[in-house]
Amino acid sequence: MSDPAAVTYFAPAKVNLHLGVGEARADGYHDLVSVFHAVDLADELLALSAARQGSALGLLAFSDQKELYLPPAKGPRPMYGLIQRLFALAPLSRRTAVGAGIRQALGLLKRHSLVVLISDFIDVSYERELTMLAQRHDLIVVQLQAPRERQFPRLGIVPLLDAETGVTRWVNTSSANFRARYEAIGQQHEAQIANICRRYRTGFLALSTEGDFVPQLVGLFRHRKQQRSRG
Repeated sequence: MSDPAAVTYFAPAKVNLHLGVGEARADGYHDLVSVFHAVDLADELLALSAARQGSALGLLAFSDQKELYLPPAKGPRPMYGLIQRLFALAPLSRRTAVGAGIRQALGLLKRHSLVVLISDFIDVSYERELTMLAQRHDLIVVQLQAPRERQFPRLGIVPLLDAETGVTRWVNTSSANFRARYEAIGQQHEAQIANICRRYRTGFLALSTEGDFVPQLVGLFRHRKQQRSRG
């Protein structure tokens, strides 16, 4: 399967504060009174042009269970349906099990495929499954990184809720020991997945949740295309 091209759709955004619709005019239209606030936000949709290339595109979304599976299909209609289903997805679980999700993918993929695995990888015991996926398929790993997972703000003693376990702990976020341990754990998670990808020559991209991810993704696919044209 060849690498898909990337297409970006830009949609400026605003927040409507008031919208008044007047009575019908002689021309059949209505006068509108609109009060809105423009926001620095855009819906940037990176769509894989698999449909144009005749390639099949599928999706497996997982937490610690299968949340959504759409088998590979060709054509623009299934592609846009996939995007709609993904944006409408409300996960049934807040827990994470990367290894279990990869095992599900290995069971579903019957032929050599291009696999894009997206996660924050804040989990343990998934190295074996990730290695198997890299050995059997053309794998691209995209690690989502939240800046606050590296440097927590100094808030003093506050309660922190673990969204996955539901456990609340009181911690001193201004403590030097807490901040050093917190940053070290974040660096360890990032280095672990990067090392695995280097070992098996797997495509790897770290994306910040607060940055513009589209140019980086486009650059990744262009780089892969250049490498393949040379090889």
